Amino acid sequence: FLAGERMSLQRGIAILLGFAGLAVLVAPRIAAEGGLSGEAAGLAAAITGALCYAIANVQTKLAAPVSPAIAATIYCLAGFLVALPAGFAAPLNTQPSLASVAALIVLGVFSTALGGIFFVFLVRRRGPVFTSFVTYLMPLWALGLGVLVMGEKPGWNAIYALALVLSGLALFNMKAIARRGG
Repeated sequence: FLAGERMSLQRGIAILLGFAGLAVLVAPRIAAEGGLSGEAAGLAAAITGALCYAIANVQTKLAAPVSPAIAATIYCLAGFLVALPAGFAAPLNTQPSLASVAALIVLGVFSTALGGIFFVFLVRRRGPVFTSFVTYLMPLWALGLGVLVMGEKPGWNAIYALALVLSGLALFNMKAIARRGG
């Protein structure tokens, strides 16, 4: 969809490797639950989210050249307007806990605001296809945090998934690495 972002065989294989990593990460849980279950619905939501990220990546690259902070503000305001009707439909809790308010602030500042600024910067600097690999890495970061914070024990599929995603990322960046001299 963009000049300079042509799909080559190498890039196609790299993207497929990243996607295969995600499939390897979630497939055993789907199989263990017997197919179409909550896990399958979650996977469908993740794939839909990846499609939305792909569209946002291309749109961000095509958008008028404004600072990443302004672009992220526009994204946040658009998200607010889309979510506003759901907010009115939800039951009202007039006494949210301090932990809930703190979590909301942390998510708003770090995940949404700073993440949005970094997203726009990355799309503009490296392009939408490269930025899509960030989406592939999210479940692996979640797995890593699960190990560190909650003491989870990853299976063989998590290590294999990480290897596939990182292989795809390396293959995608092979030309850029060679240009910089390693």
